[in-house]
Amino acid sequence: MTEVLLCNNLVRSGVLERQCGISFESVIGVNGGSNTVLSPFKPYIIGSGDTEGMCSASDQRVLSQIKPVSKELTNLSLSFGEENTQALAEMTEKLKAFNHWCNGGFYQYLR
Repeated sequence: MTEVLLCNNLVRSGVLERQCGISFESVIGVNGGSNTVLSPFKPYIIGSGDTEGMCSASDQRVLSQIKPVSKELTNLSLSFGEENTQALAEMTEKLKAFNHWCNGGFYQYLR
């Protein structure tokens, strides 16, 4: 599973390593690795980069999908915590599928 890092402040490499125990070299953004600081409200992938500091196509897709809502997702995660935010995302996906089934999938099912 892809690990995503979100922050609401500038984070320097020393702070990230000291407070979170995350090596700065293992953090990759949309445009590859960061020089010396992580920007607020931008999503980053932890630990799945190649030797050039770029992440896989699937991880790039995850970052691209999160980027437009990263500020809201960061604030939601800070308010509810990681596990609750993940549970809300999973429940939302299930409700979307159920809503699709109720709005049209059910009628196709009956045919």
